[in-house]
Amino acid sequence: MLDGALAFQLMLFACLSFSGAGAQKLLVIIVEGLAGSQYHKFSHLPGFRTFQTNGVWSTLLYPEFPTLPIPNRQTLMTGLLPNVHGFIDEHIYNQQTGDVFSAFDLKTDYDKDIWWKYEPVYVTAQKSGARSALFFFPECGVRWYPSLSICEAPDDFGLDDVSNVKRIIEATRTHDLVMVNHVNIRKQIERFGVQNIRYSKSKQMERFIEALERLESQVRERIDLNMIVVSPHGYIDVPEQNIRIFDRFVPMEMINVTIGAGAVKQVIPFPGKTHQIYSQLRYISPIPNIKVYYTAKNIGDIPPWYFYRKSDVVADLVVIATPGYAVYTEDEEKQIPRPSETVRYTGLSGYNNEYPDVLGLFLAFGPLFRSGMRKGPANLVDIYELMCTILRLDCPPSFGNVTNIDDIFDEDALIEMKTVYSDGHCGPITSSYVHIYLPVFLLLRTGGLFM
Repeated sequence: MLDGALAFQLMLFACLSFSGAGAQKLLVIIVEGLAGSQYHKFSHLPGFRTFQTNGVWSTLLYPEFPTLPIPNRQTLMTGLLPNVHGFIDEHIYNQQTGDVFSAFDLKTDYDKDIWWKYEPVYVTAQKSGARSALFFFPECGVRWYPSLSICEAPDDFGLDDVSNVKRIIEATRTHDLVMVNHVNIRKQIERFGVQNIRYSKSKQMERFIEALERLESQVRERIDLNMIVVSPHGYIDVPEQNIRIFDRFVPMEMINVTIGAGAVKQVIPFPGKTHQIYSQLRYISPIPNIKVYYTAKNIGDIPPWYFYRKSDVVADLVVIATPGYAVYTEDEEKQIPRPSETVRYTGLSGYNNEYPDVLGLFLAFGPLFRSGMRKGPANLVDIYELMCTILRLDCPPSFGNVTNIDDIFDEDALIEMKTVYSDGHCGPITSSYVHIYLPVFLLLRTGGLFM
């Protein structure tokens, strides 16, 4: 099998710079905060109607646990689950090295050797000769190689600024992959809560729709530009009375440190105290609507679909809130990030990735895509493979499978995508290779992580 897999990799390598007539460009908009369960409240608004009448939409986009922005953005960019790419929270503590990741607040957060060990799709594209442009990504602070010709850090406006939209449109003419990260809707939802947002009256939504319409007009005018919009996960309101304080339920002298706040919190007790803390939180004085789990492989009781196991960056114990509840630590010396630096938002993410209200939204529009199609369930890892397929990239192995999502292609485009060129010409990956060889590569790459 490995010989065949090696031959497959060599074939893909030979196809690295494949391009030809009809090569397509891709614009990816990541707009955080728009849940699939809320789509009916704004689907009638201009900009969104286009996807229903002339494009593709799915309100069943499944995120990965924990359903937080950074972990799921990296899953979209790499096709890997959080416990593989390593971004298992907004704040991370490596117990082996002592390294701390703090949601891009620390200089070391951008250290490629510490945190950024897996290649995102925009770097793969750049290596392949497909020019990439990023707008408003904190990841632009990482020293990628090869460097991107356009890579802009976040500003206060994003797509709300017309001049930004014009620059993005110009980038689609000179680049093959353009990606935009828009966070202003998410910030409004975090501050005021999901139920307090009137989408038809929201200034943030109004400005986003105006930008969306400008971008859609470009797609209509051109035969080479396709657009997808991804909102990786939804948010859930947490009223004040549903906040739980961790310190009130355990003797903090037994706790070394806790990491994270809100829906998910890792707990690192002092040596010899792990089982005692587990028993305290599970049986003696459980926190209402907050459940403690072991993460160790042989004794772990965390739901298996979370793919959340003990590692350098995952502690032995984790507490997870029921959707609509949150847990915080108040001890200033035993919490990452410090409580004084933690904002208690009304709208939170991070919960069970199969809970209906946390499912995200996927939209697609352009010459490659079907018209007026409601897509069923979709996964972020499959959207990664979709991007690789559209741009004809030799992407690293992932957990995704384009055959799970290729039904969104227009019939002619689907035939072209599935064409296997003979006599040394390049073609897309066949399903046998996807299902047989890619898992082998992934197993080798991750060092038997799941064994």
